[in-house]
Amino acid sequence: MESVIDPGAVVLFSPHLDDAAISCGMLLAACTHAHVVTLLASVPSPTIDVREWDVRCGFSNSAKAMAARRAEDSAAMAILGAQGHYEDFFDSQYDVLPSANDVAAAMATALAAWQPDTVLVPLGLHHCDHERVHAGALLAMRQTGFGVRWLAYEDLPYAGRAGVMQSRLSALEAAGICATRVALAPLWHNRAETQRAGDIKTRALGAYVSQLAAVGIAADAFSDAGSERYWLLQPNAQ
Repeated sequence: MESVIDPGAVVLFSPHLDDAAISCGMLLAACTHAHVVTLLASVPSPTIDVREWDVRCGFSNSAKAMAARRAEDSAAMAILGAQGHYEDFFDSQYDVLPSANDVAAAMATALAAWQPDTVLVPLGLHHCDHERVHAGALLAMRQTGFGVRWLAYEDLPYAGRAGVMQSRLSALEAAGICATRVALAPLWHNRAETQRAGDIKTRALGAYVSQLAAVGIAADAFSDAGSERYWLLQPNAQ
């Protein structure tokens, strides 16, 4: 049986403006104290050529697209009851990604400011932006130590792709990190709370009106029991 963890006060690091809600919305809805830091949230220059993804989302200007996504994310965080924060790193469609060291430094600053019980980071599945944030998280974890609980969340919807979870777990083992599946209270054996959290997550995902169709998911996707999965990260016993 999985261990059951009460996450307490949470700081969650998200690559993009929607990843936290898609991958962890039910958890955030159930938390009483959560900060969500979106790392790749910088607004590009209005003079750059509009990017293909932004066109698919209905925009003719990438700066306006990113500004709209920030507003959508702020609305979603309010629905989830989380405090949203935005770092000024660019995602890969706009500019060079930050180094893993720069990501780690930003994480360390946030953790020092808020002193959480639990840190949540992406497993870094499939997408290069997610992989870079994951690499930074591993550096931050080693630099700040294991005095705080580190949990990795499965990046949705990428976790369903063939082989990506197996590859990531193998890489963690090779890096000396033990990953153990855990369940999170109060979403454990509490059907009423699970349903409430799922309903809140559905409303929060509905705030991302510019993203959902392009991503190819519905607002009620991943809002059922078991759709969010978490892994406790600890150093391997020698």
